[in-house]
Amino acid sequence: VTSIGNYAFSSCYSLTNIVIPNSVTNIGEYAFSGCYSLTIYCESTSKPSGWDSSWNSSRPVYFGVNENNFVEIDNLQYILDLENNTAIVSRYTGIEETVEILSTITHNNIEYNVTSIGNRAFSYCDSLTSIVIPNSVTSIGDSAFNNCDSLINIVIPNSVTSIGDSVFNDCDSLTN
Repeated sequence: VTSIGNYAFSSCYSLTNIVIPNSVTNIGEYAFSGCYSLTIYCESTSKPSGWDSSWNSSRPVYFGVNENNFVEIDNLQYILDLENNTAIVSRYTGIEETVEILSTITHNNIEYNVTSIGNRAFSYCDSLTSIVIPNSVTSIGDSAFNNCDSLINIVIPNSVTSIGDSVFNDCDSLTN
């Protein structure tokens, strides 16, 4: 695949993630517009031709992602920092009501400390009612739990020193 055409994935509301391979050199107009739940992973470290900030301004995009620094464990996707042995929760793909994020994960026999929850990592997770964040996490990204309509309870440890914008936007059931 070398090109993604105009409107290719436009309004795919349920699309949660896509990996754009290095071979893609051009992305058409509005290719991902209206994909509100989308996390974009690019193998390339730079934006392909046609990249439009209007369709990626409200969703997380990770560049330089490949099989060496990306892993999915128990419906949680992580971006690994290979130099610092840390990990970011980039997306939750499950449907469980309760999620407990682990403080460490192991990939290729190397242990990584989970230090952050990325932008929109849990956004639009309609079935999520409760989440426990470990003491290893120090930051929660923008809109991380945006539109989690069923979220009732979340435990945020004292280790968290940074909480982004609109983290609990439209979490109408949140009580604790």
